[in-house]
Amino acid sequence: MTGVEIDMVVSDSLKALELYEKVFDLQRVEVARAVQSFSQ
Repeated sequence: MTGVEIDMVVSDSLKALELYEKVFDLQRVEVARAVQSFSQ
């Protein structure tokens, strides 16, 4: 297998990524912290 992409919805993606890096052999391609906003 040369590459896999897994899309998941989590409350804190960077914390989830830290866990996944311990479990899987990962290569970070793009990492950014999203800002959540609410419109009224």
